[in-house]
Amino acid sequence: MVNFRKIKTKVDKKRSRKKEKKSRSMKKHQDFNDRHAMRHSELGRMTEDRVADLLAKKQEASELVSFERYPANSPEDAKGKDFRVSKEIDGEVVSASFGITISMREHQDHLMKHPNEPSIIIPPEMNDERIWWRITKILKEKKNARV
Repeated sequence: MVNFRKIKTKVDKKRSRKKEKKSRSMKKHQDFNDRHAMRHSELGRMTEDRVADLLAKKQEASELVSFERYPANSPEDAKGKDFRVSKEIDGEVVSASFGITISMREHQDHLMKHPNEPSIIIPPEMNDERIWWRITKILKEKKNARV
């Protein structure tokens, strides 16, 4: 005769996992994840500040017609847009919006949530020339898509 009471069902396994979540090791793990998320969000805000400074310099140098930085938690930010830039290319003013991410994982999440919105991966070690090249690439692609 088989004792079916010792076989764990999915519901039993789920209950035991809930108990594990309340354990000290799970609390430590959750605290680690929370600190990691805070570091990444801070790094992301610093990167957005860095890009805004770069765009301001390019606008002063007349390489850029205008730019706008969308505030956090704005409707545009919810659509995956961090900046909108306008540049004159071949006598025509081209505008494009784009998002900024600091890691490949966040970039993939951005593409899944906003497939039609371009995104730039900007790791901390990337220099300003490379960032500017990627922004102009988005603008050129936008211009070529209109033609």
